[in-house]
Amino acid sequence: MTTAAIFYDAAMEYYDLGKIAKAKEKHELYEKYLEKAYALSKEAALKAQVHPNDDYWKYVYTRNAAYLAIERDQLEVAESLITIGLSGTPPIAEKVQLESALNQITDRLRNQKTSRDHLSIAGILVSLDIETNTVKIRQISTGENHTFQVAKSLLSEIASMYFGRMVKVSATETNILQAIHLAA
Repeated sequence: MTTAAIFYDAAMEYYDLGKIAKAKEKHELYEKYLEKAYALSKEAALKAQVHPNDDYWKYVYTRNAAYLAIERDQLEVAESLITIGLSGTPPIAEKVQLESALNQITDRLRNQKTSRDHLSIAGILVSLDIETNTVKIRQISTGENHTFQVAKSLLSEIASMYFGRMVKVSATETNILQAIHLAA
């Protein structure tokens, strides 16, 4: 049994305990179990990605973690997990469920109010330009590229830590990068 499978099995046990607690109207206990299930499920999904083959369970773990993230209202994490799940060649049934979840998240994120002077995007850091001090992020949900101004002193750190990886960025409305960190 793989480490990912062990994490996944534990996550499902906590999820089942959470459903029992919810049925008994023990909402605090339900939330506690659901949080544990979510954390373990996310860990299972991430650990399963290290296998180079397109193992069926890798996609199941990722889909499950994404749905638990949605249930926990962790939409950006769910979006990142779905993007990971859609990479490679997922089985048709898993692909359909992942795409459905992505549409659900996109709709929910679109409906959320955003601050006028703040922009938040989850995506992949696809390029850096040292001459113009800019970074380009490909947004996960739309495939759209966004360019942000970055302090020159941060470019080398951003390049070494985030290039080609899933990131979450915060920027001003005028596209000046305020924060960047790894997504999911």
